[in-house]
Amino acid sequence: MPPSYYLTVLRKRWAGILLSVLLFVLIAAALTLAATPRYTAETRMFFSVRGSETVSELNQGSTYTERQMTSYAELVTSPLVLEPVVDELSLDTTAPALAGQLEASLPPGTVMLDIQATDEDPALAADIANAVAEELGDVVTDLTSHEADDAQLVSASVVSPAREPGTPSEPDPTTNLALGLLLGLGVGIGLALVSELSDTRVRNADDLSAITPRAALGAIPVDTKSSDPVFMHADPRGAR
Repeated sequence: MPPSYYLTVLRKRWAGILLSVLLFVLIAAALTLAATPRYTAETRMFFSVRGSETVSELNQGSTYTERQMTSYAELVTSPLVLEPVVDELSLDTTAPALAGQLEASLPPGTVMLDIQATDEDPALAADIANAVAEELGDVVTDLTSHEADDAQLVSASVVSPAREPGTPSEPDPTTNLALGLLLGLGVGIGLALVSELSDTRVRNADDLSAITPRAALGAIPVDTKSSDPVFMHADPRGAR
């Protein structure tokens, strides 16, 4: 179908499309208002190798640390790290459940590790992030000490402790309303096209020419001045 067909459908059924958009935007707004606010606090850690005296040893240590960063990120959500955190903060949860509130990310090309903790309480979110970072540092130090015959090989330190967030990270009103707008627009246009394709009524000469190559012999005009639909009786000698 030519693009003009779709433009015609949009012009003809704009009211239904607009209604669909408004409906989905209202649903998105209602869900956003009903959602419980959640806050995200972030802390950043730095990992380095101890005992590097020369440039060559420093480079080797840096390479070793970079290779281990993915493993350190995996440790963030491990029971080895989280179970002591649950006990330390007296959290009414379990280590696997707490893991669902955490996210670890690695800035490319660095030996930094970002830990994000999300909770309904902003202060608790910051406490969880800081406690996880502290416990992770202890676990990494302990594990690498065994690898290096009890010598402390890797040092982990917090370079940016988590602070209590002032604004919620969830829900995001802008994103939710934008999704509602796009979804409503898509559904509205889809319904408009389905309705148009399923409508087989012939209303005017254009509809007639679309289904038959034969020419129309004539057309009955619309008399906007008359309210009587039985025009053969009301106006037998009129144009209609």
